[in-house]
Amino acid sequence: MIQSTRGAVQPVLLFLMAASVSCGDDVVGSTSDSDGASDSDAAATTAGPTGSESEGEPACAPGEQQACACDGGAAGLADCLDDGSGFGECQCPEPACGNGQVEEGEGCDDGPANADDAACTSACQPASCGDGLVHAGVEACDDGVNDDSYGGCAPDCSLADYCGDGAQNGPPDAEACDDGDDVNGDGCNVDCVVSGTPLWTDVYPGEDAGNSIAHGVAVDSSGDVFVVGETFVVGENANIMIRKYSSEGELLWSQSIDGPGGGVDAARGVAIDREDNIVVVGEVFEAGNNADIWIRKADNDGNELWTLQINGDDGLGDAARGVAVDADDNIIVTGESYHLIGLTDVWTAKFGPEGDEWWINEYDHEGGNDGGYGVSVGQDGQIFVVGGAYAFIGLDDFFLRSYSPVGVIEWTQTIDNWGGVDRGRAAAVDGEGNLVMVGETYTPDDLTNIWIGGYSAVDGEQLWVEWFDSDGADNDIGYGVAVDGDGNVVVAGSTYAIDTLADAIVLKYSAGVEPLWQQIHMGPAGNDRALAVAVDAYGNIYAAGSEYSAGDFANLWLTKYAP
Repeated sequence: MIQSTRGAVQPVLLFLMAASVSCGDDVVGSTSDSDGASDSDAAATTAGPTGSESEGEPACAPGEQQACACDGGAAGLADCLDDGSGFGECQCPEPACGNGQVEEGEGCDDGPANADDAACTSACQPASCGDGLVHAGVEACDDGVNDDSYGGCAPDCSLADYCGDGAQNGPPDAEACDDGDDVNGDGCNVDCVVSGTPLWTDVYPGEDAGNSIAHGVAVDSSGDVFVVGETFVVGENANIMIRKYSSEGELLWSQSIDGPGGGVDAARGVAIDREDNIVVVGEVFEAGNNADIWIRKADNDGNELWTLQINGDDGLGDAARGVAVDADDNIIVTGESYHLIGLTDVWTAKFGPEGDEWWINEYDHEGGNDGGYGVSVGQDGQIFVVGGAYAFIGLDDFFLRSYSPVGVIEWTQTIDNWGGVDRGRAAAVDGEGNLVMVGETYTPDDLTNIWIGGYSAVDGEQLWVEWFDSDGADNDIGYGVAVDGDGNVVVAGSTYAIDTLADAIVLKYSAGVEPLWQQIHMGPAGNDRALAVAVDAYGNIYAAGSEYSAGDFANLWLTKYAP
């Protein structure tokens, strides 16, 4: 007889199940002591640390992640276990400034909003006056010292006295003026220097006893200044002179060039191309030819690149007086060419960057002496030439002409004011592309006055005019003109006063032709002239010409003025 043992082994199985399932073993189990229970009546579920799995169904897929919370509330990630039974431990980011959680050693943490000008700095410290960082909208300044020194910061992170606060203050000589605005040329500049103040002056007597005169000035892209003219050298007569200065007035180099004939040689104008090469024009004397037109291109250190010497058709006296460079580094020169019949004519030519001739044009007005003195390049390569044209009745008239880039004459104007000598001496282009001409005009009561006029680029019609008459009731002449980046017009010339003879004068006008300031330079012995003017990228003004000393010859004169 076979006996069943099921009832006998059941207590043993229950004991084993109780031993294998216990609280804390990460397994949820159950037992039943109900009558009739079987193995299929008992169900068990296992779970990972953060998940659960029914038998045969994984809690997650390998590679799956779920968000979890870290201490302090930071967000972390938990990875699914390899067997899919659940998610592993929460992986929390390392403590770091900028994670948005205030951690040990941090006073604040605004996450991406942390910044050195914000309430919470990039070092996760609260902004505070004295930390050397300016809290935007809260502090006006913070230099970390905050000792209320001039130009510095006060203890409460407000501005101490400074240039531009509208009050003249600070150490001695710190401010000559302070009008509180950010406008140059209105009497007080943004650096608290009086508009038009001479900043430095150089006077050069030449290497030998004789005249040294500056006829042209230009500024390169680095702010260095080039002055050209003539200087006397024993045994060589007058030589072409080229000098380079730093913006602070230091002489960088100087050249004296003797022409081929040992006669009177002079440079009359200078221009700068895009590579900061210099183009110098003037005249050189050669026996048998009298004076010839002279054009030289040199690099910024004065090394010759090429030179042209041009003898007019009749082999008589020719001279270049003005030069300009267009946007493609082409060179435009104006001056005069002498003819046996008809005296001198206006001579204008265009050359390529390597000195190749593009075109030449001459103008004879009424058979007298005509000459080009100034040239400038406008928009789209338009060329303006100004000078004097002889009229049989009335002496010289103003001469203005516009050329296309290929030399086509677009318009010509001759202007007679009061029947005397009217002559354009220099040309510039304003911000609208119109011509600005400076020169001299005769008036019956005051002799000659400085003339400043604006003319339409389209047809040469006069747009505005201004003239300057000194108290001396004598000859006042404008020799040079420049237009700065704000459209202000700067004029260089000479003016007569009853007790000082000729003085150099520099005049500045607004873009609306309102007088801004004037400066008069009186040398030791009178007869001083500002013959050329240039402006740099900051609006500083360089005037060049000559001054006389008692018992001496003319000396080169160069002065830098505040805007």
